[in-house]
Amino acid sequence: MSSPYLEYFGLQREPPASMPQLHLLCFNREEPDVILRAELEAMQRALPQLTVFHALSQHAAPLAPGAASAWTGGVGRPSRELLGEHLPPPGPEVQVFFCGP
Repeated sequence: MSSPYLEYFGLQREPPASMPQLHLLCFNREEPDVILRAELEAMQRALPQLTVFHALSQHAAPLAPGAASAWTGGVGRPSRELLGEHLPPPGPEVQVFFCGP
């Protein structure tokens, strides 16, 4: 399976100090829908400038009342508020790319 952003990040051959900050926001319905999670986590470890944020629109509640959920990412659909929390403010050096339906 391939994804344009994985190819883009994989092609980054610049020294890490000269790379721009990269923010990848991934929105899925449920946790099993998150594709290439291990690869993204490995890229985030290898590229200090890369921040990956996952959010689920249909996050299941814990089975028992008061039990902690294993999900540590965000919850919700893309919104102005969520994007504002996880993307840099607009500016002349900021570029945003969108991939998906």
